[in-house]
Amino acid sequence: MKVAWINGWGIGISYLETIASELYPNKEHRYILPKLGWDAELSEISKNSTVVAYSLGAFLLLNQPNLYHYFDRVIFLAPFEDFKKEEERGGKVYRSQLIYLRRWLQRDSLAAIRDFVLRAGLSDHSHDLFGIEDSDLIWGVDRLINDSVRRGNLVKVEAWIGENDRLLDAGRINSINPGINVLKNVGHDLRELLVGAKIEL
Repeated sequence: MKVAWINGWGIGISYLETIASELYPNKEHRYILPKLGWDAELSEISKNSTVVAYSLGAFLLLNQPNLYHYFDRVIFLAPFEDFKKEEERGGKVYRSQLIYLRRWLQRDSLAAIRDFVLRAGLSDHSHDLFGIEDSDLIWGVDRLINDSVRRGNLVKVEAWIGENDRLLDAGRINSINPGINVLKNVGHDLRELLVGAKIEL
């Protein structure tokens, strides 16, 4: 069975490929970057595939419920309805910080990503950004600034979030969507989430 991964922001395909191949070596994997046209790529995948949507990838997919309901199984890791702290829906990042990040990307995208990785508590993958263009990074930040998921789209989904996530308030998100599984001693890192949730594909 094929597994389609919708990546998080600023994470290269090679980094994701390493995690997927180590944890699920017997599966066929397809990797989709969170950029303009991601949904067209996903729609090419067969219905019986498993879709794993992580962070920004989860946010994008949640905004298209007709698309994720098409697949037999969809797993959301570090999902959120709105990333902006001002909206009080579980995001910990202020709109002004996102606007600053957008400007920083235009000046020095590598430095901006390294800072993001450090603040988010992720494994440093900034040396490997294969396939990611600066325009894709800016598009992703624009989605975080301008978009929001309709309340209720996170109901009755297979979803996990880390209790120690530095970008998302797991308690707040869980109070809004009680069906989300909160993982103790886990942050925003993809490998931590997969291992902590003991997800089998």
